[in-house]
Amino acid sequence: MPPDGPGRGGYGSPGSSSTSSKGNAALVLGIVSLFFNFFYVPGILAIIWGGRERAESSKARAGFICGIIGTALSVAGTLLFLLLIAGAGNAVDSAASAPVPTADLAAPAIDAPDTADDPAVEPPAPAAPASTFGEGTHRVGVDIAPGTYRSPGGDLCYWERQASFGSGDVEDIIANEISTGGQVVVTIEPSDMGFKTSGCGTFTPA
Repeated sequence: MPPDGPGRGGYGSPGSSSTSSKGNAALVLGIVSLFFNFFYVPGILAIIWGGRERAESSKARAGFICGIIGTALSVAGTLLFLLLIAGAGNAVDSAASAPVPTADLAAPAIDAPDTADDPAVEPPAPAAPASTFGEGTHRVGVDIAPGTYRSPGGDLCYWERQASFGSGDVEDIIANEISTGGQVVVTIEPSDMGFKTSGCGTFTPA
């Protein structure tokens, strides 16, 4: 049988060699696209070259099929990656917008016990007027008790009984005395409002 001519694409012809090369390339690219799913170029090239030569070469058909599968895996992987990114972003936004609990460091208010109506709790009794006192102006019946008192006196002892406590007016002085030595004795009446003494020492009950 005579060999095929160059124009008929027989064995060893340039057309057969080109088909074989593209089929091999399509197969290699298709296999690569199966393992590197995020790179679309190998799968797309395998589909293009394998699709053109799949009728002439089994390798081209295999590369075409692998290219389709690899490209589909790339699309699925990309979608899954985008979904994961969106989910992570939503989780971050939710965490950022969540209210942060704060500890209430303020001490709770403690109401003071109401003892006004409690008969078991008695209010403190007022201090009794003193029966021993020294210099100063004293309220009779409050600071000091009325009565007769003596003091050792002094070089310039002054005392006065007052009808109005601490007014300083002369007409409010019931009685007064200046002693230059020796013991002093004075009677403070319950009706007196104040008693002033200076330089007399300590008064004690007579």
